[in-house]
Amino acid sequence: MPAALAPRPKRLTPLPALGLRHRHIYILMILFAVALRWAYFGDPAPDYDEQIYRLIGEQMLDGRLPYVDIWDRKPIGLFLIYAAASLAGAGSVLAYQLLACAAAALGGILLFHLARHFIDVLGACVCGILYILFLSAFGVHVGQSEVYYIPLLIAMALLTVRTAESNDLHAVRRASTWAIVLGGLALQIKYTVLPQCVFFGLCALWRQWRLGSSLSALARQALLYAAIGLTPTVIVLGLYWYLSHLDAFLFANFTSIFFRGHLSGAMKDEYRIRIAFMAFPLAFCALFGVAQWMMEKMAARSSYLIMLGWLASSIAGFLMIGNIYIHYFAPVIPAILAVAAPTMGMSRVGAVLTSITFLIGLALFDPISGYYISQRNRIGFQQAASAAAPYVGKNSDCLYVFDGPTSLYEATRSCLPTIYVYPDHLSNAMEEHAIGVNTVAEVSRILRNQPSVIITASRPIVPHYNAATAQLINQATSRNYVRIGAFQYYPRLLYVNVRRDLLEQYRSREKPVSHL
Repeated sequence: MPAALAPRPKRLTPLPALGLRHRHIYILMILFAVALRWAYFGDPAPDYDEQIYRLIGEQMLDGRLPYVDIWDRKPIGLFLIYAAASLAGAGSVLAYQLLACAAAALGGILLFHLARHFIDVLGACVCGILYILFLSAFGVHVGQSEVYYIPLLIAMALLTVRTAESNDLHAVRRASTWAIVLGGLALQIKYTVLPQCVFFGLCALWRQWRLGSSLSALARQALLYAAIGLTPTVIVLGLYWYLSHLDAFLFANFTSIFFRGHLSGAMKDEYRIRIAFMAFPLAFCALFGVAQWMMEKMAARSSYLIMLGWLASSIAGFLMIGNIYIHYFAPVIPAILAVAAPTMGMSRVGAVLTSITFLIGLALFDPISGYYISQRNRIGFQQAASAAAPYVGKNSDCLYVFDGPTSLYEATRSCLPTIYVYPDHLSNAMEEHAIGVNTVAEVSRILRNQPSVIITASRPIVPHYNAATAQLINQATSRNYVRIGAFQYYPRLLYVNVRRDLLEQYRSREKPVSHL
């Protein structure tokens, strides 16, 4: 073949290619994310997990060290996101909620660009919209950790697909390195991304082998990728070692999860059925997508196989913890939509399937009901905070939330009675042997310090209370505390229990003086 007619090496285009060409689609994604999430903007306690993330972020700004001064088992990168949002937003809850909304929209935009490798603009746009919708439907409707790290995984997939379509070895190595950097950052938000990071790393090595890399070169690249991916975690580990708190870091991040109890078989079955029901329309579209791909023998064969592998690795990440919760499935959503992408490009069948899927997703999330629940909960939360606030202090007479919103600590400007401020850690039977201390001893210590107010609830939100700690709280509240209010907080009541002697002092100060 004449040199002039020889095919040129296919080079990588910049990633992500987020120019103004598709700005109308970006605006649509942003507006759709806002429309789904606006009902929760400003809600101080819209869900449970992000409340502890925000509190830890706030405490970090005050100089407290996660895992040592305030405890949770999530990676420190997640707390840094909340600390940054709090700093930028002057402590407003709206800051992290807007950041989470932007992250959801960014995930939709990145998935749009990924789907463009398989379908037209309209079909790719549908993929992005469905991602934003089902992310909320699967419980990531405000600030769960998944909303922040999933865009990093989609960007990794996009980089990996572009390496599969390039014949430029140096460009492939460069793009793969950036993908591993993103994976390392994602690991410091949640460790369950590990299977996906490993998969994308193997894809990078496979592509380089196909482009002629020697085994020794591949071995060097593998070591380099492992080093790059683990660097953020190693930096944090080194910091805790320097501060003489390495044991606390290792236990919280890597060991404690193995001591956590398991959901009962009945509850696991219930969650499996719910997830299967919710994911069925997506899975159905994915099966049609695979069939369409096989029938049409699409040009992007390697890229589509990568999507199938990504889906398998994301399911592995979903299953790796053992316990199953609805929001754990969220990282599977972009991969299953990428596999379903050819369906979105089918004319009549695709239009019907995607329309049905969209309506099901909307029904599952039900933003209208969410709005009314949020509005009612805000009232109940503020009433509970106002009832408790007069009795708590910043340095003494701490509030103790045994069961209820963690945000009450901030709303009442209370001191913290324990480093285990997330209620689950001391109230949930599954955490009884998983936090590194004897839960009964810790609750007994809290009660000896006589918290001024104890928050309890009409029914547990966890599967089962820790029977021993719940009994201690019941005994203390019945003997030494007075319930001054019961406030609606869906789907239960919050009880505000004030220490008896403090209540008497407060009432005596308010009693009018009679003049004879």
